[in-house]
Amino acid sequence: MTRVGTRAVDPRELCETLGRALAAEPVKVEGECRNARVDAHYVSFDLCGRDSDCPDVVRVWIPANQIWRIRQGLESRWSHPLEECLADGRCVVVIGTAEVRRTSIQVSATGVYINDFDAVGSLQAQLNRLPSTLEDLGIPPDRLSPSETRQKLTLDRPPSRIAVVTGKSSRAYEDFCAAFWSTAKRKGAEKFPRPQLVHVPFRLEGAGVADELVRVLRDEVPESRADAVCIVRGGGPWSDLWPFHSLEVVKAVHDMPMPVFTAIGHESDRLAIDCAARGSRGTPSSLGEGLGWAFRELCSRSVPRVTGIKSPGTRVAGEPTELEEVKRRLAQSRARCRTVEAELSRAQATLEDERARADAAQKHAFEQGLRSGERLATNRAVEVALIVTVLVTFAIGGLAVAVGELVFVIVALAGVVGAARLILEWVRTAPERGARWQRKIREPKEPTVL
Repeated sequence: MTRVGTRAVDPRELCETLGRALAAEPVKVEGECRNARVDAHYVSFDLCGRDSDCPDVVRVWIPANQIWRIRQGLESRWSHPLEECLADGRCVVVIGTAEVRRTSIQVSATGVYINDFDAVGSLQAQLNRLPSTLEDLGIPPDRLSPSETRQKLTLDRPPSRIAVVTGKSSRAYEDFCAAFWSTAKRKGAEKFPRPQLVHVPFRLEGAGVADELVRVLRDEVPESRADAVCIVRGGGPWSDLWPFHSLEVVKAVHDMPMPVFTAIGHESDRLAIDCAARGSRGTPSSLGEGLGWAFRELCSRSVPRVTGIKSPGTRVAGEPTELEEVKRRLAQSRARCRTVEAELSRAQATLEDERARADAAQKHAFEQGLRSGERLATNRAVEVALIVTVLVTFAIGGLAVAVGELVFVIVALAGVVGAARLILEWVRTAPERGARWQRKIREPKEPTVL
């Protein structure tokens, strides 16, 4: 039902009406420059309010036919390239034509001016004061470094409840829970009760986000009786993430009695709230996975907590105490040490047996070689002596026949008898010579004195 004096329009007609009204005459907008993109044929940046906790942003772009003129004007006046003139925090004045594009207002600039090159907007001034503000709270300023997102996440004890602070219908909550359970359910954490993930919703966009988050941390999170808090939010424009730079939010996180973990924005974002938290990650999924690993590691070196106890001095029947658990693990370690020691002793005995067999085989091969060499040398000597004796006998016999003297015949016979005796004596003393040679080889040699 339409009230009297109103006109029904659809969103497209409304945008066209606003666009025609804005395009009727040029506008002059003054604000703080942020998120500039400067290329050869395209220049754009965000122009936001200079005094606002939740910045109102207007997107400014410079048409291609105006880039050279605006670049020359700024660079010639301030002697700095256009990229430095449009640095984050610079106070600029834009003159151009405004138009409605989807859900935002854009300005096609025909002129960009800087009245004071050293003037800094309120947002940049807040960022410049952030290190000293963190130091006043007892937070090291180096936690602003993006490398802090790679630090290991730790828990004091296995949590029973984890409060997940995020939007009411945010996909970040589902991503966090899926990553956490896929890691925490793995082998090693079965002896501990599964922690309960409690969804604590709050508003993610619009004015007053910082105040809303502070209220949730101070009022609703303690009511959830959580042992740890995770503040997660997906990516978005920088203006929607600006409330997480608020000093009130940093103080609220820093004063929380339980550990707080954050995953807000993109992988490259590093916000003030991340510095006050115990640990942070770039995305909700990586935070859920990191906390899942921390839960598993804590379970692997902790004693299961006892549930359902009415008084502090009572424990469940059959549930091991911490001392009994330590004794059991110590006994298991000792048994494993004894097993390893026995295996090592068997390995050493086997090694000694193999070494003895190798020495015996080497000794046998050496002696066998000596005997073979001795027999070969004896046989060769006997053969040589026999051949020489026969040759000498034939020579003397032939000489005796030629001369016809009996004396030569007698000498030949005596030579044959002597050679036969020599051969027999050589064969008889061969083993004794071999033994002497073997003892001579085995005797250690005395060192030579120089």
